[in-house]
Amino acid sequence: STDVTIAGTNQTYTFVEVLPDITGDGYGDLAVSHSSADMYDAQLGYILQAGVVAILPGGASLPASTATDTTNTRIIGDSYWDRIGLSMTAADVDGDAVGDVLVTSSSGYEQPRLFYGPISTGIHTIGTADAVFGGHSGREGQAFANAGDTNGDGFEDVLVGRVQYENVLLYLGAMN
Repeated sequence: STDVTIAGTNQTYTFVEVLPDITGDGYGDLAVSHSSADMYDAQLGYILQAGVVAILPGGASLPASTATDTTNTRIIGDSYWDRIGLSMTAADVDGDAVGDVLVTSSSGYEQPRLFYGPISTGIHTIGTADAVFGGHSGREGQAFANAGDTNGDGFEDVLVGRVQYENVLLYLGAMN
């Protein structure tokens, strides 16, 4: 039988990712994205196709059901057609033993945005990302993945695919 049901409201989810602990509570977390979700933010107003990544924290006991549109921690697009959550992953790129989240959107040449963990409760926009990868106009981030610690320096590294150039870039983790 199913242990936990995660529901959305009139939404088709683009991506589901199992994450390491990104909230700093010692439990693994989940992220569910809906890249074409229309969003409403009290300060930004109505944003068509902004997209959302809902962070669902893990814990010693989980509810039998939860809804992504009511989760307390979300990353949203902050402009029309951002479509955040086209892909996502997590890696501890700064070596602090808490996962960091990478998400991409269709804005800014699909540059992955990095949010250092722990991710605090609240609504975060892509404009508040701690770092932006890419900038080469190569449609970075349509695919990316945690590469592990490829050079043995204690920081996890990230692979970022660039569709336009048909190649993959390796970004080495480091202290932020």
